[in-house]
Amino acid sequence: FRRIITMSLSIMYGNHPHYGSLEPIPEEEEQTKQQVDVVLSSSSPTKASSYKNVKSLDDSSSVSWSILASRRLCTVFKLVAFVGIAGYFVYNSHGTDDRYKDGGGLIRNNLPIMSKKNPKAYYYHGQSLDHFDSTNEITWSHPFFVSEKYFKGPGHPLLVIVGGAADNILYPFVSEGLAKEFGGMVLQTEHRFYGESQPVGEDPTNEQLNDYLSPEQAMADAVEIIQHVQAKAQCAIDRSSPDYCPVITIGASHYLGFLSALMRLYYPNVVDIAYASSAPLLMDHEGGVNTNAYLEKVSKVADKAVPGCSKATHDTLQQLNDWVLNARQSGNLDKIARRLGICPNGIPLDITSREILNEELVMIVAAKYAQSNQNYYPPSENSDLVKTCQIFKQSEATTAHERYATFLKSSREADEQCFNANSVLADGRHTALFDVDWHGEDGRRIWEFQQCRDWMIPVGSSTSMFYQQKAWNSSSWIEHCQEQFGVTPTPRLQNLWNELHANSNFAKKLLFTNGMNDGWSAASKLYNGTDDEGVITLNFPNGAHHSELQSEWPLSYDTADISKGFEQITTILQTWISQKTNRD
Repeated sequence: FRRIITMSLSIMYGNHPHYGSLEPIPEEEEQTKQQVDVVLSSSSPTKASSYKNVKSLDDSSSVSWSILASRRLCTVFKLVAFVGIAGYFVYNSHGTDDRYKDGGGLIRNNLPIMSKKNPKAYYYHGQSLDHFDSTNEITWSHPFFVSEKYFKGPGHPLLVIVGGAADNILYPFVSEGLAKEFGGMVLQTEHRFYGESQPVGEDPTNEQLNDYLSPEQAMADAVEIIQHVQAKAQCAIDRSSPDYCPVITIGASHYLGFLSALMRLYYPNVVDIAYASSAPLLMDHEGGVNTNAYLEKVSKVADKAVPGCSKATHDTLQQLNDWVLNARQSGNLDKIARRLGICPNGIPLDITSREILNEELVMIVAAKYAQSNQNYYPPSENSDLVKTCQIFKQSEATTAHERYATFLKSSREADEQCFNANSVLADGRHTALFDVDWHGEDGRRIWEFQQCRDWMIPVGSSTSMFYQQKAWNSSSWIEHCQEQFGVTPTPRLQNLWNELHANSNFAKKLLFTNGMNDGWSAASKLYNGTDDEGVITLNFPNGAHHSELQSEWPLSYDTADISKGFEQITTILQTWISQKTNRD
């Protein structure tokens, strides 16, 4: 019934007057709109001539509506009676809120932009395919999320969550905590080529990825949407105006945290404050960090959680290595894999020998520990990290391959009968070298491409925990990326950061947070407090991977340092917001 109401009101009123359409527009209508955009080039956004030259935006949704209005008119008459009834129910479902009565504020026709229980995507139809090619006038429909639950109107901040591979990551600390405290609006963008944000359609070619997928394009996407929403919220452009809405970017993890910080540096005329959680700024190949730092940190945290964990894991993998090499299955790798609980045909075709199989079995364990490390908050006996360690410590009662089979069983979904190794191993001959941080099968190819083209993260090895783990080396990495995508890896993100960091106008108002149990903290900015550049860093002893930005907030079991961190972050951001007239 709710879907019918939404569809009816969408047909009745066309595109949302503030943010975009209520539902994805039909393919034939989208094609018509693109043709109109090309013909009416005078209303098309001017291309950015540089990374810092932000273009102004024109909303052509009304033009699109006028072209399509005639075909909808007859449908409108048929639905008038139904819409009246539907509107009555929708209206009454929102109580007596005056904004829902008259469609004021940022809401139209009783349809809230978003609620915590019912997030809704809107579409910016004028998103540029290529922000840096003035001859490319192709646009696409870019989804984004908005919550104005606590928004007090112009003059209050815009909290921009830098979205990535995960849909709808409205961190409650932001959407329910900071937004309420500051009277702010929450905006979440979605990174191009992930989720529903497909600028060239499904299954893009390597050439298309190389042309249109980059941190620079993603940042420019976000800036367009930010300016679009600012204009519709009637926020002033002049920072000295009482109606100016300060922009705070918020990103978590090594890529999105990096992007949040970079946006403050790349677009200081748009972004006022950046907050980056668990962003290892020094992890790239040329970041100056030991290539083994990440997994060595994972190993140390595992030993702190369960003393002897790393040795027990190492010994199991060593014994497993011997068992695989000497198993009686006469070289039949599939039979060996099945004895470990791996699905038939569940290993990549590139695994052609027992030696390579051993390397990959070690890689699966490393990936599991890496994921468990990220989720190790709060430190608990019931954590996945502790349970994994305990499996490998059962050396007296079980054999190595039995322990490994138990480990794989604990790693699969409850309804799965076997473990699919393809779900965690990359394709290619050098898969054992690859990043242990996957973003799921749907976006894995895109994530892998970004690692190849835009950054070189040497996850390294931990010889104390992972027996005979293949050492990371740039030559094999480059070979893998050239085979898979035809690109040569460069530490692009690190180079961008270094370039901007060296600039004499290095922007202030940067906040970094780290969980000290997080493996990525080994390559993060760990200066606790305010450094000479005015950048503030907070370190949480009990925290793991962006533990303050979890899917729930607050938690009854939050540790004292994280609880204090919520207060510290709020105070720091509030202080900077009050200085909104200062570009530095």
